[in-house]
Amino acid sequence: MNTATRIEKMLSVVDDDNNLHTIQELRKMVSTDIVIRKDELGEESRRTPILHDKYLKMYLDELNELRRMERGMKLLLKKKTEYYLGKSDPEVYKKAPFDLKVRPIKSDLNLYLDADPDMQQAQTLVDLQDVKVKYLRDTLNQINQRGFQIRDNLEWNKFSNGIV
Repeated sequence: MNTATRIEKMLSVVDDDNNLHTIQELRKMVSTDIVIRKDELGEESRRTPILHDKYLKMYLDELNELRRMERGMKLLLKKKTEYYLGKSDPEVYKKAPFDLKVRPIKSDLNLYLDADPDMQQAQTLVDLQDVKVKYLRDTLNQINQRGFQIRDNLEWNKFSNGIV
């Protein structure tokens, strides 16, 4: 089992079949959903709560996934700390040898943990999930502003048609 597969298994990364989306899929979806069609402002106004519900559900799912991944990251950190301090089960060292004679002192432990490929891969996955959560939060904020944008468009239409 390669490093990436082990990390994904440890963090239990959910794939797209379980309704979690990549950032590219989210961007494509948002770019089509967020557009306000100026010729159908009434329909756009009615669509706002539907869009809010759609993206709120996605946000909550992705936030839940981020929290789960962060818990997995803490477990990985514990296992790696035990590994570098020589406190892991001997079977672990048979699978992934580490020279216990040069065991790092606690003040150097973060140096080893930060350079560990498994920790770096796991942190990358957590960081990507965090980007998705922030993107969805910003999308929700944008959807919350749709009512003002629609109202402004209606006011502009009245003004430009001489109905002030």
